[in-house]
Amino acid sequence: MTLQSIMIDGNCVWFADDKPGLGWWHSGAIQPQTDASDQPKASVIEAGGVLMVQCVARLAPKPESNVSLATEFARQMGQSPDQVVLNEANLTVREARLELRTGDGQIEVLGRSQSSGMYPFVAAISATVMDKQVDVFRAALAGEDGAELIAVYDLTVDLPFAVAAIEHHSMETPDTGGAPQIASASASFGSTTETAANAAGSVASSFAGDAMDAMAGTPTPGTASASAAYLETGTNAHPIQIITNAARWFPAP
Repeated sequence: MTLQSIMIDGNCVWFADDKPGLGWWHSGAIQPQTDASDQPKASVIEAGGVLMVQCVARLAPKPESNVSLATEFARQMGQSPDQVVLNEANLTVREARLELRTGDGQIEVLGRSQSSGMYPFVAAISATVMDKQVDVFRAALAGEDGAELIAVYDLTVDLPFAVAAIEHHSMETPDTGGAPQIASASASFGSTTETAANAAGSVASSFAGDAMDAMAGTPTPGTASASAAYLETGTNAHPIQIITNAARWFPAP
């Protein structure tokens, strides 16, 4: 099983290659927070050759409905819309920051911030730009080659998993001795509790006859004396990074 992701209308959709009809989505874009005039909350103040930079970032709005998102996901997966299940993924924003990047691969972090902690994870970032950074910053705002002003969100996306298993114990009889045997069915990405329980049930069915004989007190030699189903659920945390060009948020130099 390999996790993959695709972008649909600014949203990142995760799925496993062995479960193309089951996906989890989250916003995959950063936008500037806007004021009452719908202008980005971003400013640059110059004083004595030093630039005081401020901006407020957020994740892009959620889609008004999952229907169009699910329809396009189904199309890309080669399935009909009624065959796909699309859920919203749980996100944690570890850090938001503003970076200055140059054509030779140099990255300078201008400012860092924590987000609001809940969607849309608003983050106010302040930075002081000085010395050689000033020319590069101005070049980035002017759209010149070799200079970029980048907004970055470091995220963790939690994708649920469930593992169902049957523990099948053999018993000693006058005819033969048996050792414990474990049979399991797992769905390690995106399984609902019901799906995992069904998986456990399918494994259990192969032992049902033996288990019933054992419980009735008439075990067949070498077969099961008991079986137990158990279900484990949790999440796998996947670190990801979302970036966008933030130069267009600021007034032209």
